[in-house]
Amino acid sequence: IWRHGLRTPIGTYANDPYDEAFFGVPEGELLPKGMEQHFVRGQQLRKRYVEELMLVGEKYSRYETTVRSADFPRCSQSALASLAGFYAGSPTYPSDVPNWPSSWTPIPIHTVPHDEDYILEAFDICPRMFKLEADRMQRQEFQNFLASNWPLFHTINVNSGDPVDYSFGAIAGMYQSLTIEKECNLTLPDWVTDDFYRDLEAANNAGYDYCLGEVGFGLPMDPEMTKLISGFLLNDWMDNIAAVINSTSTLKYYAYSGHDKMLNSMMIGFGVKGELIGPGNADYASTIACELWKNDQQYFVKYEVNVPQFSSFHFFLSKLPGCDSDLCPLSDIQKFIQHFIANDV
Repeated sequence: IWRHGLRTPIGTYANDPYDEAFFGVPEGELLPKGMEQHFVRGQQLRKRYVEELMLVGEKYSRYETTVRSADFPRCSQSALASLAGFYAGSPTYPSDVPNWPSSWTPIPIHTVPHDEDYILEAFDICPRMFKLEADRMQRQEFQNFLASNWPLFHTINVNSGDPVDYSFGAIAGMYQSLTIEKECNLTLPDWVTDDFYRDLEAANNAGYDYCLGEVGFGLPMDPEMTKLISGFLLNDWMDNIAAVINSTSTLKYYAYSGHDKMLNSMMIGFGVKGELIGPGNADYASTIACELWKNDQQYFVKYEVNVPQFSSFHFFLSKLPGCDSDLCPLSDIQKFIQHFIANDV
């Protein structure tokens, strides 16, 4: 599962000098840098699974590979870019057609309508999830946190040109716009000082994880929120593993293209989010992989994460209770995640 690449802001503020017309593509769409991020990530995945482990053939085959995307253009485009890197050596393209992109094989991307996608979009369509999130936001401890950030709201209110509702959404929305503009090496307005940006980032990070069920503001980690956000994906992963073990599937490479909340929620459930991804949003093109291994008739799994602070995939199951190494018995992982598995809509 990976997060889509760098995109344009989703909603700009009234006085933002960089609006939709400036970027040249609709809000929330993948930027060229985001395409590059996933092409590079696809090459990294190719190196591991095609070249090093020789698990997947260099020639594309639907019997080996399938890709599932959330029903958003930025997610499907990220999948296409990743697969362009993953199958750059595949000979399954018309090499004699003028102007055909070099070494590019079109790979099918599967999706379902947004309102039906509980595997990749449950956080955005589940009424129970909405209630749990709203309940967390209404806690007095969280409201006190928002009140303590009044200087941020005041600065936004004075300079953005938009009325501010003093909710966490105002902080998160401004942070995503400014962060994207920084990543695009754009000059930020003078009112966005280093101190303001630092405080905005800290407020966003603290509230973002908490609103996904992470421990904070007097509450423990909420396993139900983790279950509702990423539990359907975990269930799908276990179904895929069972199909391979039972020889009802020939798939070797099953990829999902989604959003940062999926990765964050999964890592919160594993208890390693802060250490491996850090506070706040998972970076663009961050990736978590689950591998099935077999040794002496016993099945094992490896989980790994690839984020910008790691130059390659970083294994992390040894950090979980009951796992002595990064190669953990499948039965132990199934026990560990059983409280986070969701299979009943």
